Amino acid sequence: MDRYFRNIGAISAEEQQKLKQFSICIAGLGGLGGYVLELLARLGIGSITGIDSDCFETANLNRQLLSTSDNIGTSKVSAAAERVRLINSETKFTPCFGKITAGNAPELLRGHDIVIDALDNIPDRLMISSCCSGLNLPLIHGAVNGWSGQTAAVYPGDGLLEKLYTIKFTQKRPPSVLAFTPCAVASLQVSLALRILLEKEKPEPNILYYLDLLTCSVTELRL
Repeated sequence: MDRYFRNIGAISAEEQQKLKQFSICIAGLGGLGGYVLELLARLGIGSITGIDSDCFETANLNRQLLSTSDNIGTSKVSAAAERVRLINSETKFTPCFGKITAGNAPELLRGHDIVIDALDNIPDRLMISSCCSGLNLPLIHGAVNGWSGQTAAVYPGDGLLEKLYTIKFTQKRPPSVLAFTPCAVASLQVSLALRILLEKEKPEPNILYYLDLLTCSVTELRL
């Protein structure tokens, strides 16, 4: 229990033991997903599945925790597996190299306690939201752009992402992302996930948290 000694007080020893029983799926292991993985493993989550089809490139180095100058060209899931091995041998990590699609999403997501959206495009976000709803799984949404980001707890059937992304969006170029923005949003995502798993101040449905790091503000938007 020495590993988790500093967790106790913020959560109880009994709650810490519960974390070992939970299984979480992270969809996307880039800017958001790398930080989410780090936090979940250090918290002591028992089982984590990571899904990603990409390999690291130089442009990832400015913001993606798992990327280094030495692993350019290697898969993000392999880097994630090595990272978990290094920081917490008690956490089981299952790497899934490949794109999550409407066809394979039910098989990939089924059996987890919660899913964390760390994807980088709206169609895939909407797809996994629909799949999670069908599987009766809570989803923690997250997205970043420049100095700002957003997160929300999406419960089965509430259609929060469908309400949020009501306008067809065409992205001409990847959004700018500073190193600290995904770190901040990932922290909010993991805190929401923990509150749901441990039933501590469970997040309200249909609330989007909008984070502006330029003004140091968090705005709650009811959808």
